[in-house]
Amino acid sequence: MPLSRRAALALPVALFALSALTLILLRPATPVDETRYLAVAWEMVTRGEHLVPHLNGAVYGHKPPLLFWLMDAVWAVTGVSGFAARLVGPAAAVLSVALTGVMARQLWPGEPVRAPRAMLILATLPLFLTFGSATMFDALLTATVLTALIGVLRGDWWLVGLGLGLGALAKGPVVLIHVLPVLLAQPWWRGTGWRATAGMAARALALGAGIVALWLVPALLTGGEAYGVEVLWRQSAGRVVSAFDHGRPVWFYLALLPLMVWPFGWLPGRPQPGRAAGRMLGLWMAAALAAFSLISGKQLHYLLPELPALALLAATMPARALSPWRRALLALPLIGVVALPVAAAAGRLGALPPLPPAALALAGVSVMAGVLGLWRLPPATGVPALALGAVLGLHFAAAPVLFARYDTGPIAARLAGREGDGLALMAADYAGEFNFAARLTAPVTLLPDAAAAEAWGAAHPEGTLIVPGAKPPGAGWELRETLPLRSRDYRLYRRAG
Repeated sequence: MPLSRRAALALPVALFALSALTLILLRPATPVDETRYLAVAWEMVTRGEHLVPHLNGAVYGHKPPLLFWLMDAVWAVTGVSGFAARLVGPAAAVLSVALTGVMARQLWPGEPVRAPRAMLILATLPLFLTFGSATMFDALLTATVLTALIGVLRGDWWLVGLGLGLGALAKGPVVLIHVLPVLLAQPWWRGTGWRATAGMAARALALGAGIVALWLVPALLTGGEAYGVEVLWRQSAGRVVSAFDHGRPVWFYLALLPLMVWPFGWLPGRPQPGRAAGRMLGLWMAAALAAFSLISGKQLHYLLPELPALALLAATMPARALSPWRRALLALPLIGVVALPVAAAAGRLGALPPLPPAALALAGVSVMAGVLGLWRLPPATGVPALALGAVLGLHFAAAPVLFARYDTGPIAARLAGREGDGLALMAADYAGEFNFAARLTAPVTLLPDAAAAEAWGAAHPEGTLIVPGAKPPGAGWELRETLPLRSRDYRLYRRAG
């Protein structure tokens, strides 16, 4: 029985929401990114300072504040909760799935079937589902980019400006890379006059700048010169010319492109979006891919705002049956999904714990359900079933390892309530991994070496010293506990005697 139009549009949204909720439950808040952003939002609450973000007592200018504001707004309703805060990023991804449907109806008003199809593709696309369910900025940025581009399609400069302004508050000036090519090239892809295009762009940019200025001007006055340099240069323009983090070669994205677009980009046939829509969607993807390939700092999730364009293009491909060999090709990457859990179950992954039988069974059921869907269902639903089965299977398999090696909770439980006695970390840097999980209200002191640890210990005789790795803190310290986190063991020390 065919679904009603409303049900067909609601199903991908509900499917993504349920899948993202499942992934949240299968992963801890992972260091260093998710734990850092939770810590910044937590420090906004404890300091009562919402203009200038802070991390471990220092001004944090790496990212604008919109994500942190939204987490704090959720806490104002629910109370402080890690689970509630971790719903903010996925909620933005849910909105992105819905906005993709809005864009499809704007692009192809005479093809109503394309909207739910594009939404279902995006909702099950492995890269989008994985990062869209995380506590990161990219799903929020994706929603703002879609808002701006829907404004371009409608000719509403104020909607473009709203998307640009909120996008800049979400992740900074990088929103321009995702929006400006489509905005400025309207004469090429849909025949808009240059004067009208320039007028729309000028008004939209002015509105976007005005929205950002409402926060940025008072933030700069409050945060001072160091904050201005950090937020205006180091984490935006500076990243273009020299990677402060995540430096990778120019071919990084091209090398991973086949996996990034799997499985929908592996389907046979050519999309049929029409001339104007095809140019618009192609430019949207190609311009961002080229720009981010040339920028030194690269991460897979930087291209998350382009995945709706991929979903929209894939939704225009003519429906056709898949041959057995094509189905086998689509299922080929699942060899890795299956091999990793089997190796883990056999204890063949070095220091990682063997995979429990229950996790292996759930992973196997998920993968087999996806493969069965690919073979038994029409491609329009069978390929999404394959993609969803792969993501769930991988997460079921990885969950025991993630909670064993990437959960900051066990260490944080030992630190909670002890900041009054003093907490210090013997390391060169610290990303706030324990601040939120331990609900710390005072910064963790960074100590560069054993000599600094000795001096700090003398001043804090009841304090706790955290030492990542096997480097000894010097004489006079008593090892209390050793706990794993990521690829290292963290040792907790107290003063001897």
